[in-house]
Amino acid sequence: MKNLIKNELPDGTIEFFGTGWLPPLPDLRDYTEGNSEIEEMNQKLGIGEGDQKAVTSVDLRKWCSC
Repeated sequence: MKNLIKNELPDGTIEFFGTGWLPPLPDLRDYTEGNSEIEEMNQKLGIGEGDQKAVTSVDLRKWCSC
C-alpha cells in the first residue's frame, strides 16, 4: 500500500487515504538509442546500430492548396 496513510479511528476502525501525489509519466525524450532498455529491445528485434533511420522532416507542400 504505497503512498497511503493509515488512520486509526477511536472506535477501532482503520481507514486508509492517499496523499494525492501521482508519479510523473515517462518522458519520451528519456528513451533515446543510448538508453539500456532501448538497446535491449533493439537486440531482441535484431536491429543493429546504424540500421535505424529516423525521418525528422517531410515535405507536405504537394498536398497544400495554396
